[in-house]
Order: sequence, then C-alpha cells, then structure tokens
Amino acid sequence: MARTICLLCALVLLASAAAQPEALYRYWPRFPRPTTLIVVPFVGDHEEGMAFETAAGLAARAVLQGRGDAMLLEDVRNTGYIRWRAGMEKLVQPRCIDVADTWDAIARLRDAGLVRGYVLYRYDANARGFHEQGPIDESVNVATSICSLVDGVAVSERLQQRAEALGLQLLADVRERDEAWCLQQYGDRLSRGLLTMADPKSRVARHLGVALEALTLSRPGPVHDAAEKLWEQQFEGWLHSFEDYLTDNARTRGMYAAYRGLNQATCRLWLNGEIEKEDARQILMKAQKALITEVGPLLGEGAGTHPATATP
Repeated sequence: MARTICLLCALVLLASAAAQPEALYRYWPRFPRPTTLIVVPFVGDHEEGMAFETAAGLAARAVLQGRGDAMLLEDVRNTGYIRWRAGMEKLVQPRCIDVADTWDAIARLRDAGLVRGYVLYRYDANARGFHEQGPIDESVNVATSICSLVDGVAVSERLQQRAEALGLQLLADVRERDEAWCLQQYGDRLSRGLLTMADPKSRVARHLGVALEALTLSRPGPVHDAAEKLWEQQFEGWLHSFEDYLTDNARTRGMYAAYRGLNQATCRLWLNGEIEKEDARQILMKAQKALITEVGPLLGEGAGTHPATATP
C-alpha cells in the first residue's frame, strides 16, 4: 500500500520535471566525482565517529563547491560495503590514500585549508537507548549543524586533547546549547532544502548534513516535537476539507504524508522557476484527486472513496 502511494508521487514528480530532468537532482544530491579518496579504518567509537562524519562532510562540501578534490571513505569491512566500494572505485577510478585514523585524515584536511578548528560538544551520556524517549543532550546536533558554517569538526569533551594536539583552534563551545537556540541563531544560514534527523548518541549519516549545510535535529527532541505539532494541525485542516470522504486513521495519514512531500517538491520547482505556477497547481490537484479516488480505496475503508477536486 505504501509502495502504491510512493509510486504515484514519484510518477507525478517525474512528469513535472520531464522537460528539465536536472531538477530531480536537488532531491537526491549530486556531488562531483572526487579524484582522491582518503581511506580511514573503521571507526567503532561514536564520539570519534562524530569527528569523522563532520570531517567527511567538510571534504565533500569542498568538492561540491570546487574547492577540493578529495573525499573521505570509511573502510567498513562487511560484504555490502566491500562490494559497493569495489563498484564505486571501478566507476570513479580515484586515487586511494590509506591513513592511520580519523585524526590523520583531519590533519590532511587542515593542511588543505578545509578545517580551521573544532566545535566542542558534550556527548549524550543519558541512560536512554538509541532513538528512545528520555533525557537528551542535543549539543552534538548543534555542533553538527554549525560545522559547515565555521569550517570545524565536531569534537567531544573526551577527545578535545586529540583535536588540540593537531593544532586545531576552538571555534565554538556549544555544550550548553540546544537545537532551538541553533535554529534561532543560524536558521537563516542553513539549508532550506534538507533537514537531517539524528539521535545525539549516533554518528550515522551526519556527513551529508554538513556537506549540504543542513540543520540537524534529534528525534525525539523539542524542535522536532514542535514541528510534529504543526504537522498535526495542518493534517487536521486537510482532513476537515475532505471529511465526507476520509476518516482519521493510519492509512489516511500516510496519504497526507505522501501528498505533503509532493506538495513541497512541486512548490520548490515552481519557486525556482523550473515550472509555471499553473503547472504546479495542476500537478497538485491531479495528485490529490488520484490519492483520494484511486489510491485511497485500495488502502481500505476511510481512506477515500469519492472524487475530490478541491484546489490545493
């Protein structure tokens, strides 16, 4: 069922960008091929992993902006990664440089002028499990968010001496800061095209957020919770518009989430001048009608059974 919704949205988005296929790359970020890969042994420690991830993001950002030609690669020794790396190297044909550890890689970025210093944070040592509710320290997400703005890597209190041993200067101390503060202070300088979600305990996937200058939020977390509340209010308004056809259930919410994603993508194409306003309007009207009249009945009772032609 979810696959049906995703397919519908993908088809409509593809149709809207058919004349200008390059527009699709804004949703699946495209980076120039690096000529060099700095290969770091597997980083098993999450705190060191934060430094690695943010350094990798700065390197990728430099390649994206034409200021560098090297990216970082973590040598993860499992079958999937090994196969992917072999295929990537065959296609890209980079020069690979093996280094001792994360700090050796950071030193190389420092020497290339891509890392000026470090942003100090406090690692979330609360007792909650990964991605669970409970007390949360958001400072590493603040650090991740501003690394690209100051050309710094995120460094925990425990690893501060390692950073200083490289001659890196303290660029910001965000140990007492939270995501709400970060959004207020730096929101106008961060990406409007990407939002990174990350548990402060986990280092995974932070490099992409840094490379694309995205705000990084925790889930759960107060800023995320405020966004969820706004989403709920908007959903209720949408549901009220089609109360003769829809009921509040998980399937209807899935339909709305699909429509919202398409709405944002289409509006961004229009605002960037890649499609006309009337074309964007027609796309959204047709997609909304198809969701309620064609996809909805497939999902079951209460997820749409009659035509709807309301203007988005």
